[in-house]
Order: sequence, then structure tokens, then C-alpha cells
Amino acid sequence: MNGNIQPFRFGQIFKDSFTVLGKNFGKIVFGAFVSYGFIMTVMMIYQAMTLPNIAGALDPSMYGAGTSDTAPVSFDFMSWFVFIIVIVLLQAFLFQPYGESLVINTASRFLHGKNLPFGKANRQTGRKLGLVILTQLSRLVLYLPVFAVIGAAIAGFAVSFAANWMNPGAVLSGFGTFFGLYFLVIITLAFLNLIFMFSYNITVNEDRYAFKAVFRSAKLVLKGGFGPTLGHILLVGLIISGVFTALMLVVSIFMFFAVANVVVPFVVMWLFIIAALLFIVSYMQIFINFLYYNTRIRLEGYDFAADQNSDEEL
Repeated sequence: MNGNIQPFRFGQIFKDSFTVLGKNFGKIVFGAFVSYGFIMTVMMIYQAMTLPNIAGALDPSMYGAGTSDTAPVSFDFMSWFVFIIVIVLLQAFLFQPYGESLVINTASRFLHGKNLPFGKANRQTGRKLGLVILTQLSRLVLYLPVFAVIGAAIAGFAVSFAANWMNPGAVLSGFGTFFGLYFLVIITLAFLNLIFMFSYNITVNEDRYAFKAVFRSAKLVLKGGFGPTLGHILLVGLIISGVFTALMLVVSIFMFFAVANVVVPFVVMWLFIIAALLFIVSYMQIFINFLYYNTRIRLEGYDFAADQNSDEEL
């Protein structure tokens, strides 16, 4: 993999991504778990603990309508809402930046011939965490106009529906306009995610952060081969989705024939989802890191061998 100054073919990227994952399994899976698995686990545990209270709020008869047992339920909803907000913020601006940066750092150093110890990989990642968070904030600022359009569309639809709900034609027209805007926003978000997807890679590997990293990512994708990058992402996504669907079918069949105790199928499904999530996140981050270098090779003539000696630290 080192010293390759020709763009990688899809088959090579697909195969070598497994090699990188296998050689750095512990560090990369830990990074993936920090990115998404930990938050998901905490949310599932919290929901499992609060599920009886939520069910009681929806059906007060479970607690005995008109008794004091229903009093704490409204607070449960408020605490659940606050909990979700806190989790989302931690996910977006701490866990995800750190976990993905750890995977990128580990994969990049390995491609340059350096198999970092677990502790050193985390220390290097921690030193860059502040810069990565700034990059994440910069991406969010560029997403704000899209979110504003979403909010305006929802508000406009709600006002129109309230004023014309007795007019079937107006309601259908409103739904059509709403879904048209919805699909336009989805396409816009997908496009922005694609052109900004190298932002972390640039911050970790090039010491460029915030808007500089985000705009450089857009330049690499748009000038370095938008078609090949999109094609590679879609193809690997299709392959992984097919494998995941097949495994999900097997797990679903198991759950169907499982014992009557509902806990066993639930635990199996939970473990499967966490394991699948960790694999998908790990593999896709490595794959995107390959695409980042592939784009630099195509656009800038990047050479792993020439950069290997100067790549001792982040």
C-alpha cells in the first residue's frame, strides 16, 4: 500500500480496508464505539429504564388514574427531552469527533508504515480534538441555511394546513409542496455530506481546521473526481447494506423461533445492532480515508513514500 502514486482501484480499496481493520482491530473498533456505540448503548439503557414511566404517561390506567402515582410522569418526559438534547450535543461535538479522528489517525499512520500503540494513538488524537471540534462547528454553520429551509417549510405547511384543512385541493397541494421541499433538502444534505466528508481527514492529517478544512474537502471532492468518489461510496454502501440485510434476516428468523421470554431476542437484537454498527462505522471510516488519499493522488500526485519520513507525529 505504501509508495503507490497511482490512484487506487475500487477492488484494492475494498480489500485493503479490511486489511487495515484487521491489523488495527482494537483501536479502530474502540474509535467506532466512541463515535456511535457508546451513545447508542446509553440511550437504549436509559429508554429501558424509563419505558414503564413513559407507558404510564400514555396510559395513566397503568398507574391508576387519579392517584398520586401519575404525578412523576410529566417530569419523566421533561428529563427524557433534556437527556436527548445533552446526548445529541455530546455525540456531535465530543464523541463523534474523537472516535472518528482516532480511526482516521490509526488508519493513516498504518498506511504510512506506523502501527501505533493504543495509548499513543489516543494521545495523538486527543491533541487534535479541539481542532476537529472547530471543524465540526464550521460544518454545522454551513448546514444552517439548509436547516432554516426545513424549519420554514414545516412552519409554512403547518400554517397552510391550519387555514385550509377543509379544502382537499389545498391540502393536497400543500403536501406536494412540502414533500418536494423535503426531497430537495435531503438531496442537498446528501451533497453537502459528500463534499465535506474529508474534513476530519484533512484536520487530522494536514493541520488545517475549521473552514479551511471544510472548503479544502469540497475542493478535493469536486476537483479530484466527484463521480468516482460518489460511485465508490454508493458501491461499498450497497455491498454493506446487502450483507447487513442478509444478517438481519437471519437474526429476525432467530427471534421468530426464540423462546417465549422476550428478553433473549431483545438482547440478541441489541448485540447484533451494536456489532453491525461498529463494523460499518469502522469499515466506512477506513474506506473514506482511502478515498481521501486516492483523491489527493489523483489531484495532487500525493506519494506515500515521499511523505513517510516526515509523518512521525500528527
